[in-house]
Amino acid sequence: MCMERTLRELPIDSLEQAVIAAAINGGSIIVEAPTGSGKSTRLPPMVLRALGESRGQVWVLQLAGLLRGCWRSV
Repeated sequence: MCMERTLRELPIDSLEQAVIAAAINGGSIIVEAPTGSGKSTRLPPMVLRALGESRGQVWVLQLAGLLRGCWRSV
């Protein structure tokens, strides 16, 4: 039996087309939004799907992490 996983909608989901257009046209996206809006969980996969993994990398930087000298590549 296959169960489909349903994700609840997050505020960032409504910006998917704008995010994809920015990624394709500009290459860099800076997002500031409240905690829980989907910045780090939804944006990286969204951009990877749009650009294709062969076209580069998605880097997620968080201000608190930058202040500690931390970063991660998704």
